[in-house]
Amino acid sequence: MKIKSKITLSLNDEEKVILSKTDSNEVFLYVDNKYKENDFIGFSSDQKGYYMISLDGGLQESFVYYTGGNFEFKIPFGELLLGYNPMAFQGSAHYIHSRVASIDEIKCKKNLCKNTLDSHSNKQLFPHAVANVETRNESVFFARNAIDGVIANNSHGDWPFVSWGVDQNPKAALTVEFNREVVVDEIALYLRADFPHDSYWRSALITFSDGSKEQLNLSKTHRKQSFKIQERVITSLTIDSLIIDENETSPFPALIQIEAYGCEK
Repeated sequence: MKIKSKITLSLNDEEKVILSKTDSNEVFLYVDNKYKENDFIGFSSDQKGYYMISLDGGLQESFVYYTGGNFEFKIPFGELLLGYNPMAFQGSAHYIHSRVASIDEIKCKKNLCKNTLDSHSNKQLFPHAVANVETRNESVFFARNAIDGVIANNSHGDWPFVSWGVDQNPKAALTVEFNREVVVDEIALYLRADFPHDSYWRSALITFSDGSKEQLNLSKTHRKQSFKIQERVITSLTIDSLIIDENETSPFPALIQIEAYGCEK
């Protein structure tokens, strides 16, 4: 017998719930007002597991693993908006949607790193990206940008050219947390390629939660760089040991996307 999930979507401000809707397995919320600063979207369910969620028409829908609790997505304003599609969260008509992921969506091979809903405060919807450095703490260089699914890489700065910026730190590291066991057999990277403004890393190290490692030899290209790896079961991965090519004069390498292909264990 299929277990029904009771999903709740809400719009809230600092003091109260403005709108809320609960339904079994699938629910939408329509907001017919402009968002205000400090508004946030809430998601919760009575079942842990896999969900498809879209918070705005300007964002791609995300497949996420929900670990329980109340997920809160604060509506971005000001500088934080630069990391998103400029049409997102604007105007006075907003459609928010969530449903339980299908069996096929759960079982299929996919990029396990992608999550358009991620933020610094996200502790409920995985994957989640966290880094030890983000250039000038600006939103266009946040770790979340490296898992948002947007691959535009021939410029830098505002969306769609947001990236993970390492602030010229040779010890920069970014971790993608899955918070459950997944099976991975391929890694792919998109480097920022705004040449000659940018330089590039000639190599990077991927360290997996099981302690194993993969050295990636990279090229100076705008194209996706894919690496078949030995299949392994992991709960997280980290990219670091980022070595700039010694022939480069620019000090500004950056990561547009990190992808890990595999399936749920």
